[in-house]
Amino acid sequence: MAPGALEQTQMISSSIKSQLSLALNKNDDHGNPTSEDFVITHQNTQLGSFPLIRIHRDIKSDNYTIKRNFNDLNLMQVAMQSENVINSLLLEESLNSENSDYVIKNALNLIEQLIHTFRHQKKRTTRESKYITGLFEKLFVHSENMCMVIMECGGLEIILEECRSQDTTTLKNCARALANLSLFGGAEIHKFMINHHAHIWLFTLAFNTEDSVKYYALLTAAVLATDKDIKAAMDNCDTLNLIDPFIATHFTADFDRVDKMIGRCQGEDCRWLQRLVPVLSCDRREAHTLAAFHFCVKADSKSQFPRSKIAETFRTIGAIIPLKDLASSLNNVTSELAAKALCCIGEQVPRSLSQEVPRWTVNDVLLWAKNIGFGECAKNLAENQINGDLLLKLTEKCLKKHVGLYNGIMQKRFTRELHKLKQLADYSCKDPTNLNSFLQSIGPEFSVYTYSMLNAGVDYDSINSLTDDRLAYECGIKNSIHRSIILNSIKGEC
Repeated sequence: MAPGALEQTQMISSSIKSQLSLALNKNDDHGNPTSEDFVITHQNTQLGSFPLIRIHRDIKSDNYTIKRNFNDLNLMQVAMQSENVINSLLLEESLNSENSDYVIKNALNLIEQLIHTFRHQKKRTTRESKYITGLFEKLFVHSENMCMVIMECGGLEIILEECRSQDTTTLKNCARALANLSLFGGAEIHKFMINHHAHIWLFTLAFNTEDSVKYYALLTAAVLATDKDIKAAMDNCDTLNLIDPFIATHFTADFDRVDKMIGRCQGEDCRWLQRLVPVLSCDRREAHTLAAFHFCVKADSKSQFPRSKIAETFRTIGAIIPLKDLASSLNNVTSELAAKALCCIGEQVPRSLSQEVPRWTVNDVLLWAKNIGFGECAKNLAENQINGDLLLKLTEKCLKKHVGLYNGIMQKRFTRELHKLKQLADYSCKDPTNLNSFLQSIGPEFSVYTYSMLNAGVDYDSINSLTDDRLAYECGIKNSIHRSIILNSIKGEC
């Protein structure tokens, strides 16, 4: 127990419970407590005293566990029954990983009641907003089930309401809470977030002047972009377009300073980082670049952990392979971030490939095939002398003959990777009129048609003469909807 704390561990009697309160104990021997130094007290009417149970700087200590001071949980439960919502401070400050397990197991109704009280409150003070959003931030990392419990109680509505706040701490809590919710919530909760327009509020948070608010809003968008079930909503999410400018302004910064800006999320150990690993393999370039940025900062920062410990963590959570994939990717920023992360932990950095795919040699194609998991195709690719030019011209019919792929699923996988490559490729050596920029302005997926259109003699200056038949037969665009969209975009360009 902390100095001055009540030593008894007996259950609180009903006669005392009604008078339990949260108060500032001016007679406490902890010195001169600040306005933030609240204490849990109960008034014994017979003695007329306020024995100290716990002050919040003790609760905040990493060594404090409710399990060992179980009487505190009883005090908290009773305190939460009062109308004073500020009592959420007791929970918010005490919830480290071990305490979360204990509180959720023994006092889940306390949390549900607290959320209900906040949700139906007509007006919240700034301090109350700080505490409830801080509480959500910590609870979300417990489990997907806990995330769902909070959602069903109206927790997301409270967070989105608080996104209107002018208080920086509250906004930090909101941004981190949304990031934790996206990481630990699962597909069903991702849909719930989209249905409640959380992705739209991310755009507002991403424009905040406070870097940590901005960062976690962007990170939330990156995580949501990984979920293919909500792809349509995230494709139209403007927040993702703010990732590149953010990285550009922080890329050359002192990563130790950036690490302090990012801070340490509740539970940011193997569990937290492991949830971020799938984002490294996200199809959306902005998303996996931000994930690479995060891992790079963690690997490069002068944290309390030695590099060997960080390297062990990265290996344990399976981050090495996706980082190596990104290190050899076509995007210069992405590859540099991933390469730096690998270098910091002593891992070998794979050779990066040029974005000018049309100029790739056969060896470049073999390296690309190996990086995407098709190393077994190397022999066929080498025998057929498939260079960058021929690779971009490959059709599904050619996959059996030139690549040696006979399995339908493997063909689809290879085609998907080839489409990604076509979207990232730099065609400037073959595209002086910048046809690719026009196709990308329609949508990133339309740049897969750039090379076939260029080889059919089409450039930006001649697009006005295109017809549906020419797009279908000369340019090889089989998708009738895509042909229609391209033609409509050309009309809008004129």
